[in-house]
Amino acid sequence: MQIDAIILAGGAGKRLWPQSRKSTPKHLLNTNGSGTLLYMTIMRTLLLCPQRILIITNKDYVKEVNAEIEKVKDSEEYLDCIEKHDLVFTVIKEPQSRNTAPAIAAGAHVLNNERSNNIAVMFPSDHIITNHQFFIQSIKSAYSIAKKGYIVTLGIAPNKPATGYGYIETENLKGKKWYTVKSFKEKPNLKAAERYFKDENYYFNSGMLVFKPADILNELHSHMPKLYNEMIKLAGVNVNDPLFDKTIKSIYSKIEGESIDYGVLEKSKNVAVVPAGFNWSDLGTWASMYDVLEKDDAGNVISGEVINLNSKNTFVRAGKKMISIIGAKDLIVIDTDDALLICDKNSAEDVKAVVNLLEEKGLKSLL
Repeated sequence: MQIDAIILAGGAGKRLWPQSRKSTPKHLLNTNGSGTLLYMTIMRTLLLCPQRILIITNKDYVKEVNAEIEKVKDSEEYLDCIEKHDLVFTVIKEPQSRNTAPAIAAGAHVLNNERSNNIAVMFPSDHIITNHQFFIQSIKSAYSIAKKGYIVTLGIAPNKPATGYGYIETENLKGKKWYTVKSFKEKPNLKAAERYFKDENYYFNSGMLVFKPADILNELHSHMPKLYNEMIKLAGVNVNDPLFDKTIKSIYSKIEGESIDYGVLEKSKNVAVVPAGFNWSDLGTWASMYDVLEKDDAGNVISGEVINLNSKNTFVRAGKKMISIIGAKDLIVIDTDDALLICDKNSAEDVKAVVNLLEEKGLKSLL
């Protein structure tokens, strides 16, 4: 495969508060001892042996992102890749967060400026993926479809009626290797999620995309003309030229934030879905993180100095203080130096609301 990669590393990770902060955003957290989420995403991307990796992040995290890149360069996977061809890392600095559509548009312009015939793969940096061989196979399938001019997304077969993910409804044609999209569904309530779970035409929306850079730019032109008309200013500007940073700063001051899903994918007639065979989790909440971590016989995930008596299906992460927990069930307890989170696992989505309240109250030291 002749591919380039775009990795989005700009999410605030509000639902992983109090560990995810502006100073330590979600993609820079080491969740399971294997490295940060960004590091694991880059390592997984190296399995595809891309010719270029663009990492799009906030300007405040450039130093940390470059440190992760240096760690990657010590790996066997990196050495295996550069034996085949040169690999270029580029960090694109966003002056402020504007959601996924502007970030993808900027990355697509950088790749399109090089007049390359490579296919682009786009990955968020907050996913856990196992079964890497199936991951490679899924990208290969998506690659062949993207060459035909489709914007391809990877769909994950639901393993439960989850309310924390968006869904993709495919055309009712089972047994194919890929499908066209009938509709996108926002995060549903439990009743709708149960209906989607029972219907074989529904997949979790993984947020991973495969496309020709020129094709995604054409879709932006059709469905997000205001954004396109600003982003076209990047056409022909070398990403290593100081003019690029100056231009993107000017663009971001004029545009509104929007997701690529809402801005393009939900409106386009040119989107395909490849069912992915690998195990996947979007680590958007403490509940989703609990799902992927190793548990004891009672279903608990416990780290740090913790005394636990008769608790079940509970996630406890201690900080500097010892925590004792007795008879708890389905709780999340996350302790840091200056904040403590206690919530029911079923309310993990609402942690973001706490962060919003802290912002309203002006408690910047806790953000």
